[in-house]
Amino acid sequence: MASQFRHVRFSGVDVVPIATRLPHSNAHFEILDVTQPLRWPDGVMDFVHARSVSLAIPNYPEMLREVARVLRPGGIFISGEIGPYVTFAPGYPGNLAVDAPGATRFFKVVNELLERVGLHDINGHIPQYLRDIGMFTGGRIQEHLIPIGEWHPSSRQRSLGRAYLGAMTVFAESLEPFLRDQGDFSEREICELIDGYVRDMRCVPGLVCVYQTVWTIRL
Repeated sequence: MASQFRHVRFSGVDVVPIATRLPHSNAHFEILDVTQPLRWPDGVMDFVHARSVSLAIPNYPEMLREVARVLRPGGIFISGEIGPYVTFAPGYPGNLAVDAPGATRFFKVVNELLERVGLHDINGHIPQYLRDIGMFTGGRIQEHLIPIGEWHPSSRQRSLGRAYLGAMTVFAESLEPFLRDQGDFSEREICELIDGYVRDMRCVPGLVCVYQTVWTIRL
């Protein structure tokens, strides 16, 4: 976006240092904990985008209040969150517990542990949060299916599926310390849990994840 809109100033924040090494001159990245009040004054932002933050935000409504504070009237907020589950694409009827038991168990275990530490599944709840805050109007909810693996007949979707499979494999492996600290699992059980998940992602045709986007306008 910074390369396409050179006249716009972009500020990117994350709790860990993941900024690009060569940002454009109109893009600035910094480490910031968005569970705390943002450093910007009221009404200075035209657009705020929160993407895949649910695993770091125990109180999403409070974050939305901060978003509303820094947005100008008429400013746009867009959220994007990947659901903590997999499902089958249309035309691929199946029973997840039977056809993808490794993936089913993986998400069951991970979601229960996340709930234990206060991180809840917010997919489907963001529109209600926005209504409850009363600082936004309008809006649109969309669900986008992302293929996992190389089962899709479209070459473009297969390429996307390969990339997403790689990302989900890294994600699963990155949860090893969390599973070790929060769950009563042996090292062997953790490896079996992750291996079963990755095996299903690679081998079960028709699996998709659901990416939900919500956009709304600041009153």
